[in-house]
Amino acid sequence: MTEPNILLILQSCSLTVSALLALILLASRIHHPQTSANYETSRWLMFTSMLIYVVHYFLQIRFGFRARSEELGALINILFYSPVSYLLSYASLRMVSNRHHKRVYMCVSVVGMALVFGCFVGGYIVLGTPTNPIPLKALGTVFFISILWLTIYPSKEIRRVTRQVENETGGDIRQFNLYMRTGTILLYAIAVLLPFCIYSIKSLAVLGPIFLIALVLYVLSFVSLGFNLSQVSDIIDEESEVDDDESASEPVADKEESTQAVNELTEERKEAIRKAIEHWRAEGGYSQSDVNSTNLAAKLHISKRHLILYLSECEGKTFRVWLSELRIEEAKRMLLEAEDYKLETIAYACGFSHRNYLQNRFKSITGFTPREWQDVHKKS
Repeated sequence: MTEPNILLILQSCSLTVSALLALILLASRIHHPQTSANYETSRWLMFTSMLIYVVHYFLQIRFGFRARSEELGALINILFYSPVSYLLSYASLRMVSNRHHKRVYMCVSVVGMALVFGCFVGGYIVLGTPTNPIPLKALGTVFFISILWLTIYPSKEIRRVTRQVENETGGDIRQFNLYMRTGTILLYAIAVLLPFCIYSIKSLAVLGPIFLIALVLYVLSFVSLGFNLSQVSDIIDEESEVDDDESASEPVADKEESTQAVNELTEERKEAIRKAIEHWRAEGGYSQSDVNSTNLAAKLHISKRHLILYLSECEGKTFRVWLSELRIEEAKRMLLEAEDYKLETIAYACGFSHRNYLQNRFKSITGFTPREWQDVHKKS
């Protein structure tokens, strides 16, 4: 099969796949309408990027830019892939990052885009054509440096916020972690494959399908994340609304805290928090599977900072460890007092989303499965 035929097939497949991904992103809004505002914005950013891909591949097929020469094809690819890369990576960053990092990202990205189009326009003005080796190399250099930055920066933020979510959420977030890790890996894969797909038709024939597969998995991973966002959406939304400057970094929950330094706790304040937690525990608040540091702090009428500080200073634990151990203690009580309870019943009563999660957490803390622990303590 000749190169033009291979190119036409790949471009047609890319056009079809991009259009289908745009439809999937649009349709997913119907299937999980209750997500977060940041997720919805990211969804529209991804949808827009897929539409740009559709336009790009349509123009490539219609006018045969790449079939004419690899230089012209590379030029058109860079001009279209630059905004798409920006939108895709910003969609990932926007879901998790705070305003400071969003501003940094947008400023650097705007500079990168300006340099890309500046090289394009400069090639026309100075040399009469941007496909001259000098402006094309400058264009490619700026583009690939931008792609590298657009990949690393969001990935670092995703890892940081994922660690925060792990520490501040009491529920089962394995699926959330899986999709976030998958998205990060695929983002790197797309960035690595892009240079080979842009400059060489021979490389495109081999790596183009892999690039499309990575793009499909990346979008599907994002859509799947929407189904696993409910337990962590308020933590992520809170993080995304926070500035890094000290004046805005900590919300104040009541008048007493507004006159008290957010990074220290008096003995009186510790005692007040302890009583509030005991009251919440006595009412069985831990049985709610969606408990996290943000909504618990709101229920206790304290700032999240004070809750985290209290658990660190007085309990010596992160929120996740503290809540897991509290739930496991309740599960132990139920195992001893009602031996005929099914594990599903105990799991739901203690705030675990399902039986397997109870078993995993129980064994990680006690070294036994619930039934093994029950048998040992019945004999004793």
